Amino acid sequence: MGSDEAGEGWMMESCTRFSFVIPATPQQGAWFKAVHEAAVNLIFFPAEDPGAELPPGQPDVQAAAVAIAGNCDDDPGIEVRYDERLAEIWVVSETQADLEYTAALVQALLVRFRLDRVVGFQWAGSAGRMKANGFGGGAVVITRRDQTWFTTSTAMEKMSAAVARRLAAPERETPHMPKFRVRIERIEIHCLEVEAATRREAKEKAGLLPLPNAPAASFTEVVQVERLMEGPPA
Repeated sequence: MGSDEAGEGWMMESCTRFSFVIPATPQQGAWFKAVHEAAVNLIFFPAEDPGAELPPGQPDVQAAAVAIAGNCDDDPGIEVRYDERLAEIWVVSETQADLEYTAALVQALLVRFRLDRVVGFQWAGSAGRMKANGFGGGAVVITRRDQTWFTTSTAMEKMSAAVARRLAAPERETPHMPKFRVRIERIEIHCLEVEAATRREAKEKAGLLPLPNAPAASFTEVVQVERLMEGPPA
């Protein structure tokens, strides 16, 4: 890459990227896409009536679009697709997406179809040019009743404060606990070979080897175990 191309790359605007799917029926997928298209039409052409182009019998689409578009004054920056084979709505952004708009659109779907499910997505934010704290991200968890937001910057602040408090606190002495250690010194096991013992037993049952006084297969097991307890240091 030449210096000119590199310079143009650094001048790119910051972007917010995400990609997530929502399990949905064809009816739900069509409704979701229709609301998004109507809301975008309202954002760009607020003086016109986008409802005129909607199919009859869909006043709920127009009402949801009006509510969502009212809180957005620019391109929401998302793309909506429906995959009939997987029965999923795919929402993706590769530019500067409006996170609040996206969450409101998802929540409108859950409310419209009374879906008691949790839908969440994560996003990554990056700066167009290298600068301090120019990168971040977060996540949001959505139900038809509420939204719970989480950002990496907030999480880092809380974690940093917790670590600082831990470092400032006086160190506590850990009480010494006795340690037990089991050491096996030696294990010796002597026995007849399994194959030979099996062959002998078969001959005895067949009467081919009547040895009433023959010694039975014996085992000799020697195990030495030493248990050591380490007491508190002197």
